[in-house]
Amino acid sequence: MMDRHVMLMHRAVRKAAVRLVTLIEKPEMVTHVRKADRSWVLSLDLEANQVITRELRGSGVSFISEEEGDTHSSIGAPGTFFLIDPLDGTSVCRRFMSERNGQLGFGPLVGLVDDGVVKAVAFAHISRGLIFCAQVGKGLTLTPISDSAEVIRIGSSRSQSAVLSECLMLFHIGSLTETMLAYELRHRGVIDNAYRFGGFANDSCRLALGYEDIQLQLSLCAWDLCATLIAQEAGFAVWLDPLGTPTKLEDWKIKENNPVLVCPPDVAEHLLEVMRELVNGEGHSV
Repeated sequence: MMDRHVMLMHRAVRKAAVRLVTLIEKPEMVTHVRKADRSWVLSLDLEANQVITRELRGSGVSFISEEEGDTHSSIGAPGTFFLIDPLDGTSVCRRFMSERNGQLGFGPLVGLVDDGVVKAVAFAHISRGLIFCAQVGKGLTLTPISDSAEVIRIGSSRSQSAVLSECLMLFHIGSLTETMLAYELRHRGVIDNAYRFGGFANDSCRLALGYEDIQLQLSLCAWDLCATLIAQEAGFAVWLDPLGTPTKLEDWKIKENNPVLVCPPDVAEHLLEVMRELVNGEGHSV
């Protein structure tokens, strides 16, 4: 059953990506507006949503889509459902639709959640031309969006140990706490550097490919949380509620907002300790 759903997700994001690539070649036809929360929604989001939901209908599994607000109340409900972000990295896509070097990534993202726990994810990374597909305990596969049958499998453990002071961190400026944590960790030399590309699924792929080492986002939405499985199945540790009660991804019940830290397993304990000290210790500005 699970494998069948993963294949369906893979097919859905691939078809949506192919459709988006066609539309992106005609940027003058792409419209965009701001939603109530000030985030952008493009006509591309809506087109991709149609493609994905059409593919998933008939599977016997319900879905929750970022672009269908009437479905959001089901987040955290029991049972099995798909979580859909038709275009993860919308703002990046809007500004850099012609970008193809893989630095700034965007594309369709679909996750599979069972009784509140993330089980699988498929992300079509348009600028890299690859589909990143991960399933709990089965590793990560990279498949070309094109018709090529070539599949690249990334192992379930990192090949080298990490040194925290040499780690690069990707973070999201979602709150003062995140911003100050990134500053303090960098300023004190706990990590090597901290910066942001944009698009959480893209950041997860960058970790899996070895470009950076840490992700921090303290208000991650439900569909984006699914993308952490890309990094986990490439050998990273995923901790929810890192400043409160650190909880592994497989023990976390998905919510509308999810505080998350992704890092190499061998630096996790030290990094969690330092972050808590920075937030809770006397004399700190965080």
